[in-house]
Amino acid sequence: MISDKTTTVDQLRQLLMDFSRGRNWHKRRNPQQLAKSLIIESAELLQEYQWMNDRSAQSSLKDIIKKKKIVYELVDVLYYLITLFDVYDVDITKSTQKKLQELEFRYPKVNKK
Repeated sequence: MISDKTTTVDQLRQLLMDFSRGRNWHKRRNPQQLAKSLIIESAELLQEYQWMNDRSAQSSLKDIIKKKKIVYELVDVLYYLITLFDVYDVDITKSTQKKLQELEFRYPKVNKK
């Protein structure tokens, strides 16, 4: 069984792209449609928290049924996000590192006292 500790970002990307190709979904890899789908899936994730207060949202971490629904929506968001990276042929790790370097300059670390 694969896990975060044993799977690289590239392996996860390949797993998702293989799944997509096996269903001919790769033919619908239009960046605009993928971006729309990403937002739709993000909204479905947010819907899981609709009408919750902070305490309820925090307790959802321990609610097995609620957590399963949230994780499924997170995977849908991840699928579209990684697919967009794939369509643009962008290295996720390198682009993340570059963005963090830019943010580091803009938002330096806070000294903890």
